[in-house]
Amino acid sequence: MMKHLKTMIFFFILTLSFSSLAQAQSEVLDRMKTEFQTFNIEAQSLPAALKTYENITGIKLEYSDEIVEGRKTNGVRGTNSPAKALERILTGTGLSYKITAQGEVVLQKAVEKKMAERPAMELQKTVVTATKTEHTLGDVPVVSAEVITKEEIEKANIETLADAVKWATNVYSIEGKGAAGVCKWSRSVASIQGLPPRFTQVLIDGQKLYGCAGRMYDISFYPVEMIERIEIIKGPASTLYGSEAVAGVINVITRSAPEKPTISASTGFGTYNTQVHKVSHGNRLDKFGYFLNYSRNQSDGMNPEVDEFKDDTFQATMEYKFSPTAKLSLKPLYHRREAVADPIKHEQYMLNSLLDWKPDEISHLKVRGSVLQLNYQPRRDQDEMTAYTYDAELDYSRLVRSLHMLTLGYQFQKDDYSDWGKWTGEHQTTHSLFCQDEMGFDPLTLVLGARMDHHNWWGNHVLPSASLLYRLSENFRLKAMVGTGFRSPKIVQISEEYKKKGKKFLKGNPALEPEKSIGYQFGVEYEITENLLTKVYLFRNDLEELIEIYNTGEVYKKLPVFGFKNVGEAYTQGVEMEVLTRFTDNLSGKLGYTFLESKNEKTDKELIYTPAHKLNIGFGFKQPEYGLGIDLRGEYIAKRYEDEANTKELGDYFLAHIKVNKDILKWLRAYISVDNIFDTKYEEATGVEMPGRTFFGGVNLRF
Repeated sequence: MMKHLKTMIFFFILTLSFSSLAQAQSEVLDRMKTEFQTFNIEAQSLPAALKTYENITGIKLEYSDEIVEGRKTNGVRGTNSPAKALERILTGTGLSYKITAQGEVVLQKAVEKKMAERPAMELQKTVVTATKTEHTLGDVPVVSAEVITKEEIEKANIETLADAVKWATNVYSIEGKGAAGVCKWSRSVASIQGLPPRFTQVLIDGQKLYGCAGRMYDISFYPVEMIERIEIIKGPASTLYGSEAVAGVINVITRSAPEKPTISASTGFGTYNTQVHKVSHGNRLDKFGYFLNYSRNQSDGMNPEVDEFKDDTFQATMEYKFSPTAKLSLKPLYHRREAVADPIKHEQYMLNSLLDWKPDEISHLKVRGSVLQLNYQPRRDQDEMTAYTYDAELDYSRLVRSLHMLTLGYQFQKDDYSDWGKWTGEHQTTHSLFCQDEMGFDPLTLVLGARMDHHNWWGNHVLPSASLLYRLSENFRLKAMVGTGFRSPKIVQISEEYKKKGKKFLKGNPALEPEKSIGYQFGVEYEITENLLTKVYLFRNDLEELIEIYNTGEVYKKLPVFGFKNVGEAYTQGVEMEVLTRFTDNLSGKLGYTFLESKNEKTDKELIYTPAHKLNIGFGFKQPEYGLGIDLRGEYIAKRYEDEANTKELGDYFLAHIKVNKDILKWLRAYISVDNIFDTKYEEATGVEMPGRTFFGGVNLRF
C-alpha cells in the first residue's frame, strides 16, 4: 500500500512539474505571438541586433557566441509581434529559434525546411524609399510597393533598367516619342498608375535624375550591373520626394563594395547587331572598399539610319567605414550616347555623396549631396546645350518612446539651364522642409507627413499625406493612404526669354502654378498559405492645374509664338492585383494585372498611353544541382491612344519571352534570351513597327 502511495505521489509531482513547464512554455509562446511592439533594428551584425531585440522586448535569448559570430541580419522595422520580429531578424542567417518546455527562447542552427514551411520571400524584401526608413515589404505602411532584386534581374537576363521595371505591376514602360514632357530621343520612359511619364520620379540612391532641360529621365540607358535592388513606390510621394513624385518613385539602390575581391566580365550579341559588353571589379581594403563597372550597349536597330546608337557608361562606388555604424560613400557616373539621328550626342556626369551614421540603436542620420550635369546637342545645326542640377539633403530619424519613429529632413535643389548662343542662362531654386511620424499602435501603424517647398519663382507649397497599415492577423493586412503631389514648371515654361523650337518660338509664363494632384489608395494583402500571396489595391489620382501649350497669337522674327498656361484637369483610377506563388522548391510564379480608366476632363478624352488592361505573367524554374535557370514571361497591353484627340489608336498585343541561363563551370555562365517568341507585329507609335522575334545570348565570367 505504501509502495503504491509513493508511486502515486511521484506521478502527481511529475504531473505538476510537466504542467508547470507546459504553462511556462505556453506563457512565453502566447506573449511572443500576441504582444505587438515597435521595432527599429536595421541591417547590422546579428549579435548587435539580438541585443537590441532583447532590450525592446525584455525577452532573454539563449545562444552561444560561436553560433552567431560573423553573421549579419537585414533587421526588422515597424510594428510586429516578438515572434515575427525574431523570425525577420533570423531570416537568411541560417538560424532559427525554439521555445523550450522551461520557457527559454533558444537559438539553433536552422533545419532545412520543407517547401510548404518556407515563408513567402516577397514579404522579406527590404524597402527604404517608401518612408525613408527601413522596412520589409510585409511591414511597409504604404499601399503599393514593389522591389526587384539583383538576383531576379540576373535570373531573367535583364540588361537595362527599362527592361526591369516593365515587369512591375501597374508600371507601363513606353517609348519616348509623343509622350508629353519627355525628350524626343528618349528610348524608354516609365508611367505609373496611368499618369504621364513626367509625373514619375526616377532616383539613383536618392539622387534625382532628369533628361534634357529637366524633363523625364530616359531609363533605357541605365545598365543593371551596379543595381542591388529597384524600389518602386506607386502613388503620390511628393511629401518625401518633392516635385515629379506625383505618380510614384523608382529608386535604384546601387551595390556596395564587396567584402572580398570580385572580378566579372560578360559579352553578349543579338539581333540587329546588338552588343552588350560589361566588366566590373570590386574589393575591400580594411576600411576602404570599392566597386567599379563599365558597360557598352550598342545596336543598329531595325532601321540603322534612325535607330543606331552607342551607349557607354562608367559607374563606381567608393566607401570608407569610419566605424561599424558610420560610412561615407561616393558614387560617380558617366554616360555618353551617340546616335546617327538627332540628337547626335548626349553626355551625363553625376556625383552622389552619402554619409550614413547611426549614433545609437534608435537614431539614424543620412546626409547626401549630389551634382548632375547634362550636355546634349539636339541637332547637327545647333550648339550644345547644358543643364546642371545641384541637390543636398539631410534626414534624421529617431525612435521616441518605442512608439513614434520621427523623421525630419531638409532638401535644397538648384537647376541651371543654358542654350548657348540662343537662350540666356536661367536657374530655379527650391528649399524644402519635411517631417514624418510613424506611429505604432498594436495592431495599427499610422504614418502622418507634411512637406513645405519654397520656390524662387512660384513661392510656397504645402504637401500633406497620411497612410495606415492594419493587421487583422499575421497573414491579413489592410492598407490605405491619401497623399498629395506636384510637379513644378520647368525653366522653359516660366522664363520669358524666347526659345526657338522648330518653326516656332516658345515664351514662358512666370505666373504658372505647379501641376497638382491628390491620390487615394486602399489595399488588401493576404497570405493564403505560406506559398501563396495575394494583393489587391484600388487607386485614384485627381490632377489639376495641368500645364498646356497654346498659340499666343504673337509673332517673333516672323515665326509664331507659343506659350504655357494652367488649364487642364484629369484623373486616373483603377485596380491593381498580384498573385505570387511557389509551386515547388524550384518553380515559382507571378501574375500581375491592372485595370485602368483615365480621362482628360477638359476634352473628355483618354490620356495618351493608358491601356485599360495590362497583364504580366511569369514562371521561374531553377535547378541548382545542374546550374540551370529558366524564366518564362508574357505581357499583354490593351489598346491605347498616342494623341490627345484620341484619333491615333495603337492596337493591343501579347508578347512572350524566354530566358535561359546555365552554369558551365563555377566561374562561367552562358545565357540566351528569345524575346517576342511568336514574332507578334505591334506598334508603340503609329506607322513605326516594333521588333519581331529577337535573340540575344552571351557568356559571363565571375571570379
